[in-house]
Amino acid sequence: MKYSLVISLIILHSVVSAQFVQYASVDNLIAPRIALTPDNHIIFLAEEREYEANASPIFGGDPYAHFLVKTDLQGNVIWSNKYLSEWKSYPYKLFPQEDGTLMSIGKVANTFECLGINDPFGIPQIELLYFNADGSFNRRVQFPENCQQQYRDVVKREDHFVLLSWYKHIVTNENEAYLSLIHNDGYVIEEVVLEDEPFFRAKMILNDDGTLSVYYAENETKIYHSLFDEHLQKVKDELILDLGTFSSYGSQLEVIHAKNGDHIIYSSFYQDGIRQVNFLRISDGDIVAQERHLGVYARHMVELTDESFVLAYTDYDVDTTWTMGLLYLDQEGKKIKDSLVIHEGHQRPSKMIATENNEFVITGDYNCCNRDTLIGSANAFLWFNEGTHTNALNAQLEAAYHIYPNPSEDFIFIKGRDLNLKSRCMVYDVFGRQVLAVPLYNHENRINISNLPAGYYRLQISENNRLVHSSSMIKH
Repeated sequence: MKYSLVISLIILHSVVSAQFVQYASVDNLIAPRIALTPDNHIIFLAEEREYEANASPIFGGDPYAHFLVKTDLQGNVIWSNKYLSEWKSYPYKLFPQEDGTLMSIGKVANTFECLGINDPFGIPQIELLYFNADGSFNRRVQFPENCQQQYRDVVKREDHFVLLSWYKHIVTNENEAYLSLIHNDGYVIEEVVLEDEPFFRAKMILNDDGTLSVYYAENETKIYHSLFDEHLQKVKDELILDLGTFSSYGSQLEVIHAKNGDHIIYSSFYQDGIRQVNFLRISDGDIVAQERHLGVYARHMVELTDESFVLAYTDYDVDTTWTMGLLYLDQEGKKIKDSLVIHEGHQRPSKMIATENNEFVITGDYNCCNRDTLIGSANAFLWFNEGTHTNALNAQLEAAYHIYPNPSEDFIFIKGRDLNLKSRCMVYDVFGRQVLAVPLYNHENRINISNLPAGYYRLQISENNRLVHSSSMIKH
């Protein structure tokens, strides 16, 4: 029954072709961030974390260094650097500059420079990191003086940033949020204190007229919109969505500034044990489209060049791994296609960037969240999509092959149109390693897989060095 369920999932979910780049030479890389540079390269920043026995890799252990990489759009490394950071330093957003330098904004739980208290959990503080054009570390800036503000979100505005930070007073139980104007060099230009603001879950969008929109969730089921003028003074605060009262667990809220100026909001949470994501399109303050998708817990979303969307999510139901899935949506949030990427296994997507021709890149960590052990060595990855989800020719090629049986034991058969001398079948294990490569000559080919261990595999077919088919396979 278990294998039958998995096969059903494979049939119902489409398969996407892509290039998977795993940074296996550096152990324990988690929570990577990603950005596109002005010269069309990729900047990739991940935490390097030590694990402790019987501790969750998500919360246990201490990050002690970071791994910074610049690659081209095919994943070829241009340079890489490792830099030591303060204890529990978490860069959240990357800002590549025109001159090739880089700055990041995040938080640090600093036990030595903040209040002089040796707190084992650290005191949160905003941190800006500056890097040279070759990836070497330049300097760091930390603020504020009270050392209790936690990062929430940041947007770029001309030669400075608008930073949203927040903390709750432990004694009075009151919320306090801050909107800070930060110069590109790291000093605070202006700061606005917003008392009793529930901006714990909040994301910002800088509007074309210079105003600032802050979307926030007071709880998992209600989403609000606050509008601030160019001087960061609040001019509007309204409830835009109320999903009602129900038992929920966990939530994630993200906002995208769509190409036509609309705001795309997606929130993900559990409702009575069911994962779901809600898609909203806001135009001139009004909801013009709303869709809900079940069985999906969102990680990140981008808008593609054709103004459709792709959402990277985490699927927990395939075997015992955390598996990456891709949900393609149209402009109104309706599903175009749903694809599982199960051949690497234990992968947790983190961030995405869109490039050209409906192509996009996903970064995440691999083997970080094995549900069986919750410990072990993690590696970061970059996943390059080839932008083929609307390509009718590739869809035709994909349907041209019949691969059976699945599951199989000793042999699989690949049946399709006549294949040329440059046609090949490649099989990869759950770690992305190629375990089999055989040429395909005939209309029907028999491939011996008896020497492969039982488990999940990814099968790919190429013609003239072009990938034309990718699917999952189970070996008994």
